[in-house]
Amino acid sequence: MANMPLANIQRAIDRQKDKNASQLQEVTYEGYGPGGVAIIVECTTDNLNRTYPDVRLAFSRHGGNLAEKGSVAFQFERRGLIHIKEKGEAIFEIAVEAGALDISEEEDGTILYTDPKDLSQVRKSLEGSGYTILSVELAYVPKTNVNIEDIDVAGKIIRLMDALEDLEDVSNTFVNFDISEDILAQLD
Repeated sequence: MANMPLANIQRAIDRQKDKNASQLQEVTYEGYGPGGVAIIVECTTDNLNRTYPDVRLAFSRHGGNLAEKGSVAFQFERRGLIHIKEKGEAIFEIAVEAGALDISEEEDGTILYTDPKDLSQVRKSLEGSGYTILSVELAYVPKTNVNIEDIDVAGKIIRLMDALEDLEDVSNTFVNFDISEDILAQLD
């Protein structure tokens, strides 16, 4: 090895870097949590043999179970989400004209929902109109939500969500449940 040319060593290093970079994969898991809530888990991983058991274990330890592909996703719609700082009626007109499907005013601004293919166009229209973009993402938006009113079930769901988000390969989770502020306050 001492007589190996530097160029050969560099090529070997570069090949290994390319292999490691190309091994990152995006994978989506679907499952049900306590109370029958639907959960979609998006992961980015370099080792599916580690990620799947980790996600499965998080579900099983906290009262949930993984499901077959497609058995949960039908309860969600794929949407673009744009979160802007501003609020008000003027946003509605610009957003609808640009192609937004729905608008929701929140405490810290406004969330606009788009068809995924229109996400960029709506974002550009908002930026061109001087609005402050806080975040832009593709998300799974639930068609309907399950209201959780049992404090024990709510606690299990929160522990499951914490366990999933603690996994290093999990990049996003999407759920179809609502827990009231009263129950959340009791859990603290």
